[in-house]
Amino acid sequence: MTWLADTAFEESERFVGRTSELQQFQAWLHDSHPLTQLWDVHGIAGMGKSTLLWQWMSHARRQQVPSVWMDGRSCPKQPVQFLDHLFDITENVLPISSRKKISWPERFLWVIDNFDDLESLEAWLREDLIARLPEQGGLLVFASRRGLSAHWHVHPIWASRMRKLPLKPWTLYEARTYFHRLGLKMTEELQQVLRPLHGHPLSMAVAGEYFTRRGTVMNKRDYSFLETITAELLREVTDSQLHPFLDVLTVLPSANQDMITAIAEPLVISTQQYRDLSRLSFVRLVPSGLALHDVVRSQLLASMQEHHPMTLKQLRLKALDYLGTLYRQSQSGSEKNHLGYLLLEITAQSLPISSPYANIAAIDEIVRENQLKEGDLECLHAMIEHWGRQSLDMPSLAVAHAFLDDIARNIDDGIRIFRAPSGEPVAFFASLPLYRGICAVLKPLRGAGFAEAHKEFPPSMDGGMRVFGTRSPTGSRFDPTRGPPCRDPRNPQNHKKNGPSSGKIEVLTTIFRKELSRMAIIPQLSLFSWQDLEELGDLERLVLVLETVPDEALMAHLEAARGHGRNTYPVRAMWNSVLAGVVFQHPSIESLRRELARNAQLRMLCGFRTAAVPPASAYTRFLHRLMAEQDTVDGMFEQLVDDLAAVLPDFGQRLAMDSKGISSRAVRPAKNPTADGRRDVDADFGRKEYRGVHEDGTPWTKVVKWFGYKLHLVVDSTYELPVAWEVTKASVSDVTRAMPLLDHLHHRHGVLLSRAVLLTADRGYDDTKLIAACWDTYQIKPVIDIRNMWRDPDATRVLPGHSTVTYNYRGDVFCQDPVTGQVHTMSNGGFEVRRQRLKKRCPARFAGVSCRGQDTCPVVQGLRIPLQTDRRIFTPMDRASYQWKREYAHRTAVERVNSRLDVSFGLELHTIRGLKKMQLRCGLALIVMLAMALGRIRQRQPERMRRLVG
Repeated sequence: MTWLADTAFEESERFVGRTSELQQFQAWLHDSHPLTQLWDVHGIAGMGKSTLLWQWMSHARRQQVPSVWMDGRSCPKQPVQFLDHLFDITENVLPISSRKKISWPERFLWVIDNFDDLESLEAWLREDLIARLPEQGGLLVFASRRGLSAHWHVHPIWASRMRKLPLKPWTLYEARTYFHRLGLKMTEELQQVLRPLHGHPLSMAVAGEYFTRRGTVMNKRDYSFLETITAELLREVTDSQLHPFLDVLTVLPSANQDMITAIAEPLVISTQQYRDLSRLSFVRLVPSGLALHDVVRSQLLASMQEHHPMTLKQLRLKALDYLGTLYRQSQSGSEKNHLGYLLLEITAQSLPISSPYANIAAIDEIVRENQLKEGDLECLHAMIEHWGRQSLDMPSLAVAHAFLDDIARNIDDGIRIFRAPSGEPVAFFASLPLYRGICAVLKPLRGAGFAEAHKEFPPSMDGGMRVFGTRSPTGSRFDPTRGPPCRDPRNPQNHKKNGPSSGKIEVLTTIFRKELSRMAIIPQLSLFSWQDLEELGDLERLVLVLETVPDEALMAHLEAARGHGRNTYPVRAMWNSVLAGVVFQHPSIESLRRELARNAQLRMLCGFRTAAVPPASAYTRFLHRLMAEQDTVDGMFEQLVDDLAAVLPDFGQRLAMDSKGISSRAVRPAKNPTADGRRDVDADFGRKEYRGVHEDGTPWTKVVKWFGYKLHLVVDSTYELPVAWEVTKASVSDVTRAMPLLDHLHHRHGVLLSRAVLLTADRGYDDTKLIAACWDTYQIKPVIDIRNMWRDPDATRVLPGHSTVTYNYRGDVFCQDPVTGQVHTMSNGGFEVRRQRLKKRCPARFAGVSCRGQDTCPVVQGLRIPLQTDRRIFTPMDRASYQWKREYAHRTAVERVNSRLDVSFGLELHTIRGLKKMQLRCGLALIVMLAMALGRIRQRQPERMRRLVG
């Protein structure tokens, strides 16, 4: 019997073009000894990536080539769950799991569609795949919209095995061929109609479907109708009897026949109707059933939200109930992963893009309180009657009033009130924690889209999430407009991913937006032309940093310290402008002030209500207050490290350590050692020596001296982001600060340090105690360059217990031919963790070296060298191995971070004197660096995480 899902990979008679891509695939199929390689297929939505992959799958199956298909959208986003899912679908096909005893086939195809959705796993896959795949016979095809990141193209292994395949629009010949197969002749009139579509395959296919059913070409007044491919056009190309089933596919990312029937009840989709749906050009056959193309689905979803919102809500509720039942009954890990993806996708799409905030900028002074006063509740109910907007969809005003009363009665500090100077409430913000005991308060809202999933709530308030809404009155002084930029809840990066395999799908808790309690938000300030900040240009980078930096605790402390004092230049505005100085690379406060004076949009974004720019004295006082709060500033850096570790599963696996000299504005020690805020009494002289050998063999030495400070850094060498730092005087030795930095990571970021596998550093950190502690204390393999500390004239020493084996200071081990006396370098056999020994193998047996005395050699079976022989020379990663050299090359990541700090963050040209000022400036630069990276990841732009400019 042939199953319908198997037809997903059958060739389509309507497939046209892609001749070059098909020829390359055929060449791979007929290559007698193909190397394992990676093909990067990319193109915009609707360009035919999935269709091309299906054709390749069809060709591979006809040649009996084992093939695996994966969809990135339904794959788990954590490494362990992803591997479980991979093992499930490759069972009895590929021996990826070490539990399977089958051998690798001579040739295999592994396809991952929608690879964009696996961005959080990209770095882990890049390294993990190397250890799991054979050198020959494999073809990996990753399809995405933007293509693979540059890391793949510079990787020492993947770079030579990659092939980029960007998909281009159809040519006129290909379009003519397609319409000929539809039975339509490419007339001049048809060419005019299709010209605005620019050869976009999906657009062409939908237009061809429409013309085929209509039997005629549309006239000119319909050209824009075709160009936008609206939802009405998509409905017209289908039979009216299929519309309810098309609605189900709009709600679900993918569905099989049983799912469609269950959700469309009382209607039943017949096998013929299911086949009719599968034949539509914008419906894809996928292993899990049918799926609308992404572009088409977004159009239909927007149409349903605008014209049929109740139908959409009912379908979503039925889908949640049905899928939830399947999820609880399922016993398969891969099936639960897919069902969990569907549940989360439906719930996430139910969330609003943003919640409107009250525009209260017309009031000079706003007071925020968490205490209700007598008469306040009546005012809040009046606001709901006049105008009210909620993050939650209330069934009626009566429910909204009851919900507000329940929060006021049951939840302490559940309502935050904004008051005018007169004390009158002008807006409010209501919130409540989600836990099991709160279910009674939520009962009236079950008709607004809540599933019956209260058992999945945390048992107490401590583990609860927060659901919140906003209200605002209407009137001449207030305007309900959109407030500060906030996270898009439909972005999967903004939700915790516990993974379906954890045994729970937090369906209900993902309905609610997480409270942005750590962000220093400036209320919307103006009704002028830039009130929504839509055209920000370079300011978009500052918005990204302001949204991401967890500075609310610092702001609250500084505002409390100011108390009821003069607030001409608000604390939050001053802080935001200081961050702007870092983001926009201003070398001094005066440079920043000049920028604020000429850039009104920047002033408004920072939070200054007037055109007046704070004087230099105001910044001096504010910076002194920040220096007094250095611990709080350091805490912001630590929080950002934790946030990055939460969204990047492999963050911290590869660490690199180095220091950089930072010159003080002063050029020599002050004659007067008394600090006055201007002279530098903390700095001293630093010196670094660099040695090497020219090509002709002559040695060279370079000495660098400076007066100032030294920044000690530990960075993640994969993402090139800092994880720990310290500023000292320039004379402090690098190696003396290495263990304190690792100890700090252990106590503050224990989870991150537990991920660490390697620590790379240059020979300035060559120290026996450090090398031993890395492995003995933290189980981190040190990859640290070594200095030649031997003073004897011999280049080698005899290995204890082996008279015919010698070694040099770089860890190379040599054996001697017992007959000829010739010396050979022994092969590397890896590291035995249990025995704490390095294995060395006979070069004659494992490297093909000619050895006449092999039969009588005492080390023909190899040998094991204890690390205790010399902890500097013999390390858990063999210094003589190729792997050590590859890993040491990652050390340059810290050099690139140093370069960015110099060039992009202004530490090369500055006006700083004093250790406290330097600590604050370095801390701000590193905070902005991490905030920019975290913000880009949340925006699903990880390829831009290290870019400060652009």
